[in-house]
Amino acid sequence: DAGGDASNLVFWDDVYEHQAFIRELDFLKALMKENKEFYFDAMSATWSHLKLGFKGNIAEEEQVRITLIAVSYLLEELALVLAAPEIYQRQEVVYLYCKDWPVYRALIEGKYDGNVRKSHSMLTFNVMADPD
Repeated sequence: DAGGDASNLVFWDDVYEHQAFIRELDFLKALMKENKEFYFDAMSATWSHLKLGFKGNIAEEEQVRITLIAVSYLLEELALVLAAPEIYQRQEVVYLYCKDWPVYRALIEGKYDGNVRKSHSMLTFNVMADPD
């Protein structure tokens, strides 16, 4: 069963209150404080998206300040994907995205905490423009 019916839809308001999401988000926040490699990778991934919206140079202190605020969105997305098996009542989760997401891949491979998440995988695809 691919879970295609509308009863499997979960909205952000429901996610924020789900115990699995809260647990994973707390775990990721702690990991940010305890693991320098995860901290660096999460901050780098966040800044790589943020910098696309800025023109010109931004002082390093300002980059760090902005990124520390914005990294919470990355942590929430990671928490959702990690909690997805419980939220969606599925044994496996495949994260489908248009490009590789190294911080997620490293997380599910156990790079930061030694916990290999066998129920999670990632599939990337290329978006090609219509040739016409």
